[in-house]
Amino acid sequence: MVGAFAWQTFPASAGEPPLVLRGFQKLHIAAGSSAKATFMLVAGDMSVWDATKHEWTAVSGKFGVSVGASSRDIRLTGSVTHSPAPGQKVKLFE
Repeated sequence: MVGAFAWQTFPASAGEPPLVLRGFQKLHIAAGSSAKATFMLVAGDMSVWDATKHEWTAVSGKFGVSVGASSRDIRLTGSVTHSPAPGQKVKLFE
């Protein structure tokens, strides 16, 4: 029998709500097996809206990252350090 489970990732950025969904991956796993999920965070995931400049701005620093079945069911926490170029702008949509 095969089951499915969707992992979600929530990086915490400065000045933003603590758990913002930034990615998910649905895995199909056979009973008694294990699987590995990989999440890629992009510059936009580590950005905040600058209301003065009216643009997204990448933020430097150490970010907490939470992974779980939902924002209320966190099963793994860690951190990542992000160092964007000075004044880096982030394009979220084309």
